[in-house]
Amino acid sequence: MRTLGVSLVIAITMLVVAPSLATALAQQPPLPSIFGGTAILDGTTAADGTEVSAWIDGAKVASTTVNLKGSNPGNYALKIPQPPDRSYNGQEVSFRIGDVTTAEIGTWESSGGGILNLTASSAPPDPTSAHGLPQASGEGCILRQGVRIRLFPVRPVITTESDGLIDTVLDNPPANECNLNGELLLYVPPGMLVYDQRGVTVSRAGRAKLLFNDPSDPLMPGDERGFMIGFKSNKIGEYNIDLEVTSWPVGDKARFKVSTAHQTIRVESISDLDEPPIPMTKTSTIAPTKAPIVTPTKPPIVTPPGEKSFWTEPWGIIIIVIVLVVVAMVAMVALVAARK
Repeated sequence: MRTLGVSLVIAITMLVVAPSLATALAQQPPLPSIFGGTAILDGTTAADGTEVSAWIDGAKVASTTVNLKGSNPGNYALKIPQPPDRSYNGQEVSFRIGDVTTAEIGTWESSGGGILNLTASSAPPDPTSAHGLPQASGEGCILRQGVRIRLFPVRPVITTESDGLIDTVLDNPPANECNLNGELLLYVPPGMLVYDQRGVTVSRAGRAKLLFNDPSDPLMPGDERGFMIGFKSNKIGEYNIDLEVTSWPVGDKARFKVSTAHQTIRVESISDLDEPPIPMTKTSTIAPTKAPIVTPTKPPIVTPPGEKSFWTEPWGIIIIVIVLVVVAMVAMVALVAARK
């Protein structure tokens, strides 16, 4: 009888403690993002002891030095923890070598990061490239990477009453020393109509093209340009819109670079493709006249992933299973003891 009482006490204790244990584990901070790789400044390996820092929303969130442990010359390893009072999940991470911003960017994810080789240049841009002058191949400017694409789904759902709307922002990284021209291609499924901010149809399926190829109005280093794009569809379902941006130095299309991104559009009810699109109230620089550049308030690349939950994490499920097994074993011991 005494054994039965002890077993019942243990079982009750486990039932009381298990939810508290699960809650305490769920409140643990997410694991940090860790980035590492080489640090190249002005074309050469950064000197040992050079600071490498990470920035989110204009604030320094972590820093380290090149070859911190003295065994990896020219390399860095940077751990970016998330503070308890905010979420970094899906946020864009920029980097600096010393005081110079790198061409590369990352995205913060719990247990994320990876190898990211950083390059930065402290030299000022070529003054001749500041006015959209053509540059010959191999000289005149340095092109380190293509434009970066940021997508902001203003209306990611198409209905009979409202069209889909995506704000697409392209920016020329400051590390480039080239003014850029280029073209934006959208690949859309059959039954979908694409139109620009003026309400002009640019495609009814397959491929749509938007240009920013005026040599007198290039995309300069550090600048950005917005394209407001509308969508209609006569087929219900969920579709992936693929975007491809080809950019090149002004006057030198042979030195092109390609960037890609994608966005999901959901069609809940069909649109009338023969109904003329309505010009958008927001404008961008693809209009015939100069228009304000679309400047979003948050800078994620593509749609950020949702926060991870304790109940969907593999380790969380394992802990729950272990707790349930222990409770079941205690119950079995209690039952055996009762029969004796």
